[in-house]
Amino acid sequence: AGLAAGLLLAAPAFARENPGPAFTLDLAPLQRVPEHWRTWTELAPLRTNLAGLAAIAVASDGRFAIVAGRTLWRGRLGDGAGRDVRAELPETGRAATFLRDGTLLVALDRTWLEFSADGRDPTEGPTLSSSSRITSIAATTGHVWLADVGERLVWVFDRSGALRAQIRGAESHGFVLPSPHFDVAPAGPDRAWIVNPGELRVELWTVEGIRQRHWGQPGMNIERFCGCCNPTDITVLPDGSIVTAEKGVVRVKVHRADGALESVVAAPEQFAADTVGLDLAADAVGRLYVADPVRRAVRVFEQRRASDRP
Repeated sequence: AGLAAGLLLAAPAFARENPGPAFTLDLAPLQRVPEHWRTWTELAPLRTNLAGLAAIAVASDGRFAIVAGRTLWRGRLGDGAGRDVRAELPETGRAATFLRDGTLLVALDRTWLEFSADGRDPTEGPTLSSSSRITSIAATTGHVWLADVGERLVWVFDRSGALRAQIRGAESHGFVLPSPHFDVAPAGPDRAWIVNPGELRVELWTVEGIRQRHWGQPGMNIERFCGCCNPTDITVLPDGSIVTAEKGVVRVKVHRADGALESVVAAPEQFAADTVGLDLAADAVGRLYVADPVRRAVRVFEQRRASDRP
């Protein structure tokens, strides 16, 4: 009893002591990005002033769609604001993507809405399970892919709404999802990139549910992914390069299809420290669109000409 009392009396004094450098996590080295990686420049943003900014999608003809809470904002890049259209969704929107013919798909928690290019009332896709929560939607030729963080799998449907596959991951533990970030992006006619964030990697899967390859390693240097679960978001540029966004040490990077780092689009000092969930989209000429929920804006980046790079 005497020993216990002594420890209790000593505890406050011990707690006030500096734990020393061995117990201090210094993130400053992770915030620095060498200049030779920084080959992108930021353009004027699309300001939404909307809370809950969750998704950005850009079509090949310049149309865009922004999802924030229950608001769907559609417009065309370069057009005047008077031609934009805003509508209310039946529930909170989670993700969005365009098909080649201009059809817009907007994911809700358990289904998706399909908006035709001519503006007719939307139709609804299949309803998923009661525990589903869609976090990403992607389209390949003839197929719709849905990343479902609630069920920890990716659903693959054909355009008629018939289920083609349920992709649950390659290992016995499947996709590792410590936080509600789970993304998918097209990789050709019948394949898609799927993020396995708890394993800190990106995986290439077919519509038949076969994993063909993967890349990504945990680590503290710029070429790797750090934290518990990264990347949070991905998209694909016209040349096939994969763009990733990370939380914790907030940054946006470009990788070759084999995972090798090509460039850094945006460094940590360009974001608020608590920024999480940077949805990504690319247009037909390779400009990158980053939905920044803290700034309530879609930020726009383009790669500098080779002669202007560091």
